[in-house]
Amino acid sequence: MEATHHLPLFSLSRHGSKTEMTTPPEQGHKETRSSKKLVAYALLFFFAAATVSFLQFRRFAGNSGADFLNQGLHYELGEGVTQDYVKAREFYQKGADAGNAQAMNNLGALYEEGQGVSQDYAKAREWYEKAANAGFVHAIENLGVMHYKGKGVAQDYRKACEYYQKAANAGDAEAMYNLAIIYDKGQGVTQDYAKARELYEKAASAGIAFAMNNLGVIYEEAKGVTQDYRKAREWYQKSAEAGNAAAMYNLADLYERGHGVNQDYTKAREWYQKAADHGNSDAKEALSRLASVQQP
Repeated sequence: MEATHHLPLFSLSRHGSKTEMTTPPEQGHKETRSSKKLVAYALLFFFAAATVSFLQFRRFAGNSGADFLNQGLHYELGEGVTQDYVKAREFYQKGADAGNAQAMNNLGALYEEGQGVSQDYAKAREWYEKAANAGFVHAIENLGVMHYKGKGVAQDYRKACEYYQKAANAGDAEAMYNLAIIYDKGQGVTQDYAKARELYEKAASAGIAFAMNNLGVIYEEAKGVTQDYRKAREWYQKSAEAGNAAAMYNLADLYERGHGVNQDYTKAREWYQKAADHGNSDAKEALSRLASVQQP
């Protein structure tokens, strides 16, 4: 999208859903200081927030195949052992054969990424379908991602939307976020900012930091709402404090411009620096630009 940046959400992992960039970051028109913000149009694949990572799924311990699942997670993540995708696959296979739905999902993920096995989208989809049929909601979302990206199937936004909606209806916050992106961008559906905002709010309430950032963009750019820089700042602040580099950049931009806050180059530099420390290349450019600028 024009002058809009697309950034990843979390690091890759396999605990349920996963993340992947839809496109590389795109540079905005810095010479005109475009008001377009860094928007988190990332695509959730495998859920990977560290705070809800590996240990969260120990709660499946009473399920059939849970021990195999946990062993597979140990080897995939290198938790207490040397990371070994081949061994992870072996344990996930045993867990899947024992009927564990998450092991089926994680096995599908390995096939999709080609980790410990030859990359095979057909097998990935097969295991996601088995996991979904066995009740693992994140697998439904992963099927949506495969259709969204056209991995092993024809790219089909409508089909992706159907999977996201099904997973969202089951309470999956990441699916709500992905569905929000569909409505925000009008992919396979009529563009609907109100619907996107509703879904972003639900995902944000569940702790999805990029949803918080996108709510900030909605209020700053008046996408279906009255422009409100203060609300934009509030959402960027929440997202930035959750570690989101795009939100750090956007918050810095508000301080640089004095939108919704008193213009403050010192705070702008602070937030640009934090964004840069998180790998944001645009923030590094902004720091260079502000190096010789004095506070009015």
